[in-house]
Amino acid sequence: MKKLIYIALALPAVLTSCFKDDTDIFGESAANRTAAAVEEFDEALRSAPAGWVVDYYPESTQAYGGISMLMAFGRNDSASIATEIAPAPEASLYRVRAEEGVLLTFDTYNSALHIFSTPSTSGGNGYGNGYEGDYEFFLSSMTGNAIELVGKKTRNRIVMRRMAADADWTAYLDSVSTVDAAAYSLSNQYTLTVGETRYFKQASLSDSRRLTLPDGTNTATVFTSRGFRLYEPLTIDGTEVSEFVYNFDAAAPAFTAVGAAGIRLNPEPLNPNELLALGVSSWEVSLDEANSSAAFYTNFVAVAQAGSASMSETLMTIQLCNFYYDGQGQLNAGTSVRIRSNDGSTTWNAYNAIDITEVDGTTDRVTIAAGVSGLNASFYPVSQMATYLQTMSPWTVEANSASAPTMLRLTSVADPDVWFIVSNQ
Repeated sequence: MKKLIYIALALPAVLTSCFKDDTDIFGESAANRTAAAVEEFDEALRSAPAGWVVDYYPESTQAYGGISMLMAFGRNDSASIATEIAPAPEASLYRVRAEEGVLLTFDTYNSALHIFSTPSTSGGNGYGNGYEGDYEFFLSSMTGNAIELVGKKTRNRIVMRRMAADADWTAYLDSVSTVDAAAYSLSNQYTLTVGETRYFKQASLSDSRRLTLPDGTNTATVFTSRGFRLYEPLTIDGTEVSEFVYNFDAAAPAFTAVGAAGIRLNPEPLNPNELLALGVSSWEVSLDEANSSAAFYTNFVAVAQAGSASMSETLMTIQLCNFYYDGQGQLNAGTSVRIRSNDGSTTWNAYNAIDITEVDGTTDRVTIAAGVSGLNASFYPVSQMATYLQTMSPWTVEANSASAPTMLRLTSVADPDVWFIVSNQ
C-alpha cells in the first residue's frame, strides 16, 4: 500500500515535466478562447440584417413537431421574434455567454418563444409542464449562412438559416400558413409515389407534424415558406431525403422531395370512418343540446358536466382526441375521450383511451372500444363516458363535406335515436 502511495505522490512531478499547459498548446488560455467564441457567435447573430429562419422543436421527442420561427438580433442586446403562431414581431433582450460552452439565452420574457418553455400554460402537457421547450441554446456549429444549436433542456437540434437581406417577415410567415393549410387540405393521409410505384394512403403527416412512411419510419417536420423540412433525414428507396417542396401551381396538393423529383407525397381524401379511425385530428363534441339526441346528451355530455361540477369546476370541452396522456402523465399515440375543465384559474385535463376501428367492408361505420384509464381519470367520469361509446357501438359516420370535412355526425346503429355531432374547428 505504501508503494502505491509513493507512486501517486510522484506522478504530479512526472506529469508536470511531460505536458505543456493549455496556453502553450493553443496559443492562448481556455478563458480567452471561450471569450472569443462568445464574441464571434454574437457577431454572427447580428450579421443577418433581415434575421434568421429558425426550425424550433419543443419537447425532447419533438412530440408537437416543429415551429417556424423568425429571429433578428440588434447591437443593444435586443432581439425580435415572430412565429407562424404569433406573426407580430415581439422584442426582448438576449445574451450570449459562456456556460459549459457558448450559450444563447433570452433572459427577458418574449411570448413568441417562451410560450413553448413556460410550464404555466394549458397547452402541450398542461399546467406544470406546457410544451417543455427551450429558451436557452448551446452553440453547436456555424457556417456562413447557418447556425446549429442544441436545446439546453431538450437537447433538440435547432437550426438557424440566414434570411435574404430583402426578406419580408410577413410574406414569409404567410407562405408558411399557406403550405400548412395545403398539407392538411384533404387529410393527413398521403400517397407516396417513388418513381412508378404508388403507396396509396400508406404515408401520413399527423397534425402533430410527424411524417410516417409506409415502412413505419418517421420523423418530426417543420413547415417552411416553400414546403416542409424533416428533423431527421429519411431514406426513401435508397435516397436520403431531408426536405419536401410544395407545388403551388398543381391542380391538387403535391410535395416533391428536394433533390429527388421522382419522390412525391400527395394528400388523399378520406372516407368518413377513416376520419375518426386514422386519427386525422381531434374532434370536439358539441355541448349544445341541439347538436345531439336527448339520450346521448343525458348519458355523455351531462355526465361530463356533472363530473366537472363535482370538482367545483366548469366543463370547457369534450374531445375525441387523437392522443392521450396515461396515468403517469406520459404522452401516448392513440385516441381518447378527453375532458377539459376549469376551476377559475387552471384548466385540468382528464383522459380515457378508446380504440376507434373501421368496420370491415364499410366506408361509414366505426366501432369504439373503451381502453385504459389515463391522466386524472380517477377525478372525472371519462371512463364511464368511454364505456357508453362502446355500449352504443357500432356508429355510422356522416361528414359535412367529402373533400374538407369540418363536422361529423355519429349515429348508433343499434339505436338510431342516439346521435351526436363533433367538429374539428
